[in-house]
Amino acid sequence: EGLDMATAFLQTGKTEESRKIWMEGVPELKRALNAEDWEVLRILKNIYGNATAPRGLWADVDKTFQALGGKRLLGDNSFWTWTKPNPNPRNDADRHILIGFIGGHVDDFNRAGDLQDPLWLEIRSKIDQAYKWGTTKVNNYRHTGLDLQVRSEGGQHYITVDQDFYV
Repeated sequence: EGLDMATAFLQTGKTEESRKIWMEGVPELKRALNAEDWEVLRILKNIYGNATAPRGLWADVDKTFQALGGKRLLGDNSFWTWTKPNPNPRNDADRHILIGFIGGHVDDFNRAGDLQDPLWLEIRSKIDQAYKWGTTKVNNYRHTGLDLQVRSEGGQHYITVDQDFYV
């Protein structure tokens, strides 16, 4: 699944309120806020274009996903996995079964998991409720400039990743 977080930087806490930052808004923003041309606006939250916005969003996402039992990958801070104990491990490295994952870039995420596993379905539902999501695309979508296509043939699953759109 490809998930797009709607108004991502506005969904986090009031991370800028203590800094007392004021700005002159662009005309569209002033109209949307019913602000007069002469009025200045105070920034209370992270906004798109604010240098701290991505870090604030990711700190919040990490806190949320870890609270839901996600484990961040050691080599990639933008990727979380969910596992459950393996009832029949073959060895020490086989003690856990991967039931789902989510990884992202800025406000776009990829999510996959075992849709037959009740634990993953519960976690997935909580992820859906944790943030306001825009579009959700399944099996065929563009993510960070890469076109992903998932297809099944004869019980096998294939993932194609390409950049033909840009060629």
